[in-house]
Amino acid sequence: MNETTTNLSNLLKCTSCSIGSQVEWNLTLTTVVTLSLIDVIISIVGMLGNCLVLLAIAKNVNLRSVPDFLIFSLSSADLIVTAIYVPLYITHIVWYEALRKNAIYSMIKSFVGHLALLASIASIVGIAIDRLAAIRWPLRYPKLVTKTFAFIFIFSAWLMSAAIATSYAFFEPSHIFLLCYCMTLLLVTILMYSYIFKVAHAQRKRIVAMRYRDEEDPSQRTADNQDERKSAKTLKERKAAKTFAIVIGVFVITWIPLLGYPLSVFKVQELVSLKAFCGRRLFRCGTPS
Repeated sequence: MNETTTNLSNLLKCTSCSIGSQVEWNLTLTTVVTLSLIDVIISIVGMLGNCLVLLAIAKNVNLRSVPDFLIFSLSSADLIVTAIYVPLYITHIVWYEALRKNAIYSMIKSFVGHLALLASIASIVGIAIDRLAAIRWPLRYPKLVTKTFAFIFIFSAWLMSAAIATSYAFFEPSHIFLLCYCMTLLLVTILMYSYIFKVAHAQRKRIVAMRYRDEEDPSQRTADNQDERKSAKTLKERKAAKTFAIVIGVFVITWIPLLGYPLSVFKVQELVSLKAFCGRRLFRCGTPS
């Protein structure tokens, strides 16, 4: 039999035994080395990048705005992934047989992974809320989104993320809840950014119209000064929103496969259970009473 038989094929061959007893981890040495090297590179690059971001925000007194604090939170979550979770995953690949039944290792790996994922998504939602307020209410933004609001939001987000991560580390509830929770937050974020760019586009058209009117009638320039300042500020925030949208887009693209994985596993387990049930029924029917 081929040495690279996958977990899925082993599961589907099971008819009368538990799922856990049939799961194998058959990887060739080349595969293990390749995956480990890729993860090491990801870990090093990720740690360097996020450490530079955190250091820049911590050392630069000019980087003390609400978006900077939210970026600090996001980089902290990413640093947890690259500095802790990825090394744990490397050890999981290399020493799978020795660690697969280690309950403490499994709990730590589960807690760190869920904490980083949930904290990242919560930070992204916070950034989207900040950009929405900055573009929708540009003149009232400093009073609406304060540093106090940012600290409370970040603390609450990490506290909730830690609580959910703890539940998955110790009690292993269904991943369907986690999938729905993350997908809901990501959907809300996408909707907020859609609205942000819609408002920014409308303000841009308004500025063009006002400038054209000012050229035709200079006497209107003073009366529309406040509206022009508001629109100009909106366009400035639009540039920042574009940058954050790119970051969020990359996040969604890279995390969606992982979030969708529990659904595929759930369906495979249902298929295995059904096949095992049918196999036992056929065996009993073929056995004389």
